Amino acid sequence: MKLRIGRFNITQAYLDDLTILVDSLCRTATQNGLFRGASVDKLEQDPTQPDTILVEITLEVLYPANYIKLTLVV
Repeated sequence: MKLRIGRFNITQAYLDDLTILVDSLCRTATQNGLFRGASVDKLEQDPTQPDTILVEITLEVLYPANYIKLTLVV
């Protein structure tokens, strides 16, 4: 992502490429077990700051291991 900042003009093609990249990152994070699911909801140029991209991602998190129930059978 760092290579994408400050090098390109914000065009529709740039936004499309960035959407593909962020979607791929979401898919990889899901496949690697970091999240149950992840999807790009919005990726657009900020209307008030045209040099800024706004990205919204929905994450489905896994259940945390808050408790572990152990049953011993003797």
